[in-house]
Amino acid sequence: MDKTAIQNLAIVLIGAKTIVSDTDAAKAGLLAKTLWDISYRGMLELPHNWKFATTRACITGNLTTTPTSGQYSYQYKLPVLCLRVIAQIDQYDDDTEYDHKIENFLSAEAVPKTYPVILTNETTCYIKYIHDLNQDYEIRRWPSWFARIVALDLALLMCEPLKQDKQKVNQLQQMMYAPVIGWMSQAIAANGLSDSNTTSEHRDSDRGNNEVLNAGSELPHGKKYIISRE
Repeated sequence: MDKTAIQNLAIVLIGAKTIVSDTDAAKAGLLAKTLWDISYRGMLELPHNWKFATTRACITGNLTTTPTSGQYSYQYKLPVLCLRVIAQIDQYDDDTEYDHKIENFLSAEAVPKTYPVILTNETTCYIKYIHDLNQDYEIRRWPSWFARIVALDLALLMCEPLKQDKQKVNQLQQMMYAPVIGWMSQAIAANGLSDSNTTSEHRDSDRGNNEVLNAGSELPHGKKYIISRE
């Protein structure tokens, strides 16, 4: 499985001719290449913590300047490939989560630049976050259920400009969002079966406290998801 295979699944779903690579000059190929980043990032950045894309990092070495806000004492630059912070955690125990805030920092350079930072009161900053998995070798390791929802989302984005077929768009939306049998529901269910993150006391750290904090957050078809508390 690679990027071209996922793009071809999207193309098949809307009834167009498949491509050889993402440099294909066919209209479907050009659309797939143009919309790829929007689609795969859109799926990764959904308010659901995909376990295969979750990673951890200590970012204490990325200290920038003291925050202007009096609420927090430290400001750390987030990793370049961090798409969304799930939580600021303790080094040893996911049950411990620290108060923090995500903002954009404007540098004082001659040509100012902005980059995302985390504001915290902790001198050592460990984060759990969704990592951008768009390199070819990483795409090959995507779970097939995630590749399917990226392909279906890509098909939804491509269908109108390529086919001008609103009935087909409605069919694709039903395939994606139908309760239980929809590809999104199946992906969320499969994600829930992945290895859980456990604490030193063998507790499932992806449940319990996180579910209580976000009990009111639901997907359109009623499935609960976990969101970051930024």
